[in-house]
Amino acid sequence: MACCRSAHVMPPEVRFECTVGLARQVWHIYPTKLPDVCTYLKIPLKHHDVASDAKACARIVIAARHKMI
Repeated sequence: MACCRSAHVMPPEVRFECTVGLARQVWHIYPTKLPDVCTYLKIPLKHHDVASDAKACARIVIAARHKMI
């Protein structure tokens, strides 16, 4: 959001989802670091690779939504 403000661009209207909160709420995973959640859900992860981290977070949100339905 700060980068959008500094560039005088309207931030996108995208709802924020916290993967830590989802993992704790849906699967009761502790510790809830990205590698821990990915291991639990068998999601491939090359940690600290920006594309891999983003895809993993998206997969966590999708998996949580499927579980909650």
